[in-house]
Amino acid sequence: NGRALLKPAQEHSEAVTRGNSVSEGAGTVPHGRGAHHEAGAYHAHVMFGLNDHVPPTAVRQGDDNRMYSMQSWDEDKPPLAKSEAMQKMLKNNTGVTGIVSGIINNCPADKRDALKEKMMSHVAMSIVLNHNDAHMGNVLLSNDGTDVAFIDNTTTGGTGLEGHKNSVFQSMHQSGMHTKIPDKLNERFSKTTFKDMQRGMGEHYKDWQVGQSFLRMRFAQTLQARDGKLNYEFFRPTTSTPHGH
Repeated sequence: NGRALLKPAQEHSEAVTRGNSVSEGAGTVPHGRGAHHEAGAYHAHVMFGLNDHVPPTAVRQGDDNRMYSMQSWDEDKPPLAKSEAMQKMLKNNTGVTGIVSGIINNCPADKRDALKEKMMSHVAMSIVLNHNDAHMGNVLLSNDGTDVAFIDNTTTGGTGLEGHKNSVFQSMHQSGMHTKIPDKLNERFSKTTFKDMQRGMGEHYKDWQVGQSFLRMRFAQTLQARDGKLNYEFFRPTTSTPHGH
């Protein structure tokens, strides 16, 4: 209904600046460009056909001349902890061997495969964009438990590979679920050139960020072709605590 979240282009916290952030790659994310990264992550997902993974996001300049991201607000998709579906799942304690497996197992059977594919696409995109804040608090879950979306993309676009947080990947691994780039997304990856990525997300990311995203995409594809899955032990996403991987 025309409601949106307005978020300033944040500078990094002291922890990130000092290199003490939980996410190793966060310190390489350019300062003061959070609004662009929010919008860039949305456009990157749309480029790969993942139109409803990240809420529609644009960059706007405020009356104070600061840059803000403006992201569509969906009342039916609250943060995970506040979702009616999550509260019901925890109360009943049904199928909860891990947060993500619990969400998938408690989804109606006819929508379960689509939800699992969406979770795996999020894992793959978190690797490609080097998402340094992809924790469970940034997962939105619809109140009926059938759909998710992913927010807070401010710290995407850092260098390297192991700095991404990717808590969905961690949860799936801990519950014994194999994670892979879904076939449709993998096909889109294969057909995407560096120039395509420049056109699709280059307005909001710097060229070196687009270049590293392209290399991470090809790298993930190569390893999946070799191992038949995204090998968690190889990618080693950073955990949500400051005590290592």
